[in-house]
Amino acid sequence: MNGPPLAPETLVLQEQVTVDALLEVPIRSPAADITFRPRFGRLGVLVYTTLTYLPPDGTSQRFYYEGDPPEFSLNPTTGDSARRFFSAGLWHVLGETDYLMFALCIAMAFRRVKSLAAFAALVAGVELPALLAARLWLPAAPWTPELCGALVVAVTACAGIEAIVSARSERRVFALVVGAVFGAAFWSALQPVVQFGGAHTLAAALAFACGLVATQLSALAVAAFIVLLITRLSRVPRGITIVVAALVVHVSWQQMLDHVHALTLVGLPLTTRQLALSAALAAVIIVAVSWGRRPAARALRQQEYPAARLPAR
Repeated sequence: MNGPPLAPETLVLQEQVTVDALLEVPIRSPAADITFRPRFGRLGVLVYTTLTYLPPDGTSQRFYYEGDPPEFSLNPTTGDSARRFFSAGLWHVLGETDYLMFALCIAMAFRRVKSLAAFAALVAGVELPALLAARLWLPAAPWTPELCGALVVAVTACAGIEAIVSARSERRVFALVVGAVFGAAFWSALQPVVQFGGAHTLAAALAFACGLVATQLSALAVAAFIVLLITRLSRVPRGITIVVAALVVHVSWQQMLDHVHALTLVGLPLTTRQLALSAALAAVIIVAVSWGRRPAARALRQQEYPAARLPAR
């Protein structure tokens, strides 16, 4: 940036140009809160920005993003990061239909509120450790969001099947699998934006997880209330449950095919360790689903062929 400028007659293509800019902002205090609102996205179809913040204490904070993210603070405090990412966690669940469909199917699958609350508590308890584990081990790769998206719609489809055929009240293994999948998916969504937490990435991740759990529990409570109204007011509540759950399974299946197709385009350059972890996770999901289908099938057989009763003498 301090070198001589290009000659006026120099001709370059758009793909050959990199713009470097040094922005100096006068401040009255070294602890001043500086926010940045980027407006460089209109310069091209895809604009990637590397922003390095140099505070007066000699440290540096680097941000890398595509397009124009919302306004963010260059030197946020712990409280600022927590408030920002708690709100982001709230809106993330509300903006994704997969989690809302899952909440509706789980509310239809459980007959008792106590069992539903136990399932939700177990899922929420697994999500936070899974998110922190994904923060350490899940790579920042183009295929990560697609893989996590495929797993999320897969467990959503399983929840729809549970609502249709299962008569059990305990689904602990399925809850563990759901918590692990959701935790990894949440970190996949948080990974590109956690840098805006500044030096407080751990606080940002915890606040994001708290916002997610709060919204999930609220959505589950609303879904349970809707199911209760349908049960009380409708003459065929079981038929409505089957139709809605079947629709969720159909939509989830189509979304899973879209994610798989995207994975084939992106590719999966996995190492041996990552391939082993992926295979282990797939095995756990298959075992959980198989374990869940067996008692359900037994319950259906008992309903279809009731035990014979001998007449009393």
